Amino acid sequence: MTNYANVLEILNNEDGSSSFTSDWFDVSKVDSGSIQIDSADALIGNLKLQATNDVMMHENDVQNSAVTFTGAGSQIWAFPFGFGYKFIRISWEYVSGTGTFNANIHTRDDE
Repeated sequence: MTNYANVLEILNNEDGSSSFTSDWFDVSKVDSGSIQIDSADALIGNLKLQATNDVMMHENDVQNSAVTFTGAGSQIWAFPFGFGYKFIRISWEYVSGTGTFNANIHTRDDE
């Protein structure tokens, strides 16, 4: 059994001073993984994950993924048994402050 670790960049210095959603990422063949987002700035707002299984036609909020971001920090969502979705993305609802976000999906595929 070989493990392949991959890092996929979701956000690279994404402006957090307004609401946004990231691009969709295909996680349908990922055995396990995590998503980490961080900011060193004074941003206040709400983060959540959204997912879909039907070619990105109906996005749904991932249960229990919503967190309030109140300044510099980091958030990680772990999926030790696979994502369970075909596509996933990050949604940010801006409240106040200025700054940027960086985020990655870390995956491991067992063969």
